[in-house]
Amino acid sequence: MGFVSRATWLLKRQLLKRKFKGFSAGIRSFADSQVCFSDHVRMMGRTVLSDVKIGRCTTFVDAVVCRGVVGSFCSIGPGTTIGGLGAHPLNMISTNPVFYSTLRQCGMTFSDADYFTEMKSVVLGNDVWVGANALILGGVTVGHGAVIAAGAVVTKDVPDYSVVGGVPAKVIKYRFTAEEIALLLKLQWWALPDSVLSANAQLFRSGDVQALSSALG
Repeated sequence: MGFVSRATWLLKRQLLKRKFKGFSAGIRSFADSQVCFSDHVRMMGRTVLSDVKIGRCTTFVDAVVCRGVVGSFCSIGPGTTIGGLGAHPLNMISTNPVFYSTLRQCGMTFSDADYFTEMKSVVLGNDVWVGANALILGGVTVGHGAVIAAGAVVTKDVPDYSVVGGVPAKVIKYRFTAEEIALLLKLQWWALPDSVLSANAQLFRSGDVQALSSALG
């Protein structure tokens, strides 16, 4: 990161605090000009964001997130890397980009066009918790309410309200029954105004999906 980019970000931090209610960004954090913020987003520690659209009430702690969408009410744990790593083809003779990319990563190229998508977007739904030191590769979609265990390497899409872990990450369990998950997805509580969520906070703590659905549905 250059001095100009750093200085620009430090100035922009102050402007974002005025524009978005509850916005906070640590002095060591950084976000480029392609990041779209919402209210109550917090960037803690050395969080770095690039080309990301973020929903409200989402927190990042020492995380690196590149190219994608992060929903509302997400908790992104320390040491996580989400997107931005690029990919290499396994079905070509060589995995070196000199043969399929015009970006000249090696300072040269044998390719007359781009034959492989190296950088893919990541989509995190709403109310997603990503544990410490997890890695989510480009092209992955993480469903609403999902939990990514600490240290997991996520290479495939993650179902709604599932808990995944391991290398590569696999489904360990689901947080609720299939019927309850359907109710939560229909409810889409994360889109409701803060006043409604605050008035029903006790129901969120109870874990009673049926009661919450009755109150908000």
